[in-house]
Amino acid sequence: MEFATRQELIEDLSNNYEQEGVVLTIKTSKEKRVVMKCDQGGEYVNMLNLTDETSQRETYTRRTGCEFEIVCSSVKGVWAALRSQAATTTSLVATWQAMR
Repeated sequence: MEFATRQELIEDLSNNYEQEGVVLTIKTSKEKRVVMKCDQGGEYVNMLNLTDETSQRETYTRRTGCEFEIVCSSVKGVWAALRSQAATTTSLVATWQAMR
């Protein structure tokens, strides 16, 4: 699928994946490239290096370590998703077919 603007691409991907239960956020963005990721991707970062004994509260995170990413790019003014990466071996074709 191709899109005329960056915003159309982001909205379409977000809406389609949201129906599948995946919320996408922008990981990095440049003028002609956008990388979108699962909002639960990554790991909890203990910035204060507290242990269970020294912290006053229990920590909680929504992060699950999900590695799902979609790389999108603009070539000659047309925006398209180039590839997706996931923890499973799901190909981009299978991912796009699942959205339809």
